Amino acid sequence: LDPARSVQQGYLTISDEWKLMNCTNCNFERKLQFHAGKLPSVTLLGDGARLRQVMTNIVGNIHRYTPVDSPVE
Repeated sequence: LDPARSVQQGYLTISDEWKLMNCTNCNFERKLQFHAGKLPSVTLLGDGARLRQVMTNIVGNIHRYTPVDSPVE
């Protein structure tokens, strides 16, 4: 991470896939969300380790390749 750039904090909650697969009446309350303004809620079902890796790669690429004053959507 570039120390000259500010980093906004959010939260990321990922449920274990096996718990979701064994659920018959789930309401899927656990969601992958990051709020840096007004964003819609997003629910992803999948392998938690791979989803974490994807999110880590995306955030890393944003900091590595985006100019400091550029917004990211």
